[in-house]
Amino acid sequence: MKNILLDVNGDLFLEDNFSGSVEKIDTLKYYLDYQLKIDDGATFGQLFDHIMNDANTLDVIFGETMGGNSLEVFREEWANEKINIKKEDLGIEHIRIRKTIEYFEVDSSKGFSDIRIDFDGVNKETGVVYSLEFMSIPEMRNIPVNVDNNLYVENNTNGTNIDYPDSECVITLFDILGSILHEITFYGGPIQRDQTKQKIIDNIDSDNLLDVLKLQLDDAVKSENYEEAAELKSLIEKYTKLGKKGD
Repeated sequence: MKNILLDVNGDLFLEDNFSGSVEKIDTLKYYLDYQLKIDDGATFGQLFDHIMNDANTLDVIFGETMGGNSLEVFREEWANEKINIKKEDLGIEHIRIRKTIEYFEVDSSKGFSDIRIDFDGVNKETGVVYSLEFMSIPEMRNIPVNVDNNLYVENNTNGTNIDYPDSECVITLFDILGSILHEITFYGGPIQRDQTKQKIIDNIDSDNLLDVLKLQLDDAVKSENYEEAAELKSLIEKYTKLGKKGD
């Protein structure tokens, strides 16, 4: 079995766990079905450098995931070395990548599970989990990033207990890149992202945005549109946190 390693210096290596051989590589694009291991202390900036080096290829592979956006729209922002923020100033201890199964209950005999790769900022001391789609790429530059291979199960029901044993799971490089690229392009490029962020901060109370989203969530669950329900639940959590930061 082989895997890719991002070491603390930002270098990439192809590791063969059977033969013990290690080969330094300079691209991600040929290894999308491999697992990615990340050394403690390696940062998102080091990973994103490799992503930008393969931008043309990743634009093609993940074009639909990015909603038709291109990584090129982030190149100028990424090159801005003046934006060099310490992770302590953001309150984020590290960026966590993990696989989550979220269970929605329809009735006592039927449910729906949404399986996704989370890409979040975490502060273990405060217990706060941060959404990252409104952060500029340079703001994330110095934040350590890690892959949590423990499967996380979230029970989104009122009365059903799910007894799911602790287990590890496989998260491929393809899974990880898809999650990162979806998150950073969720609202388009840097300009659209910042405009949307400000609009939400300005109007989150007056427009009753959260109330509207909660009604849509109820309707989605009742109509058994669970993919939409999962997305709406995620938006409600993100906008709630964003509104608190804007107070």
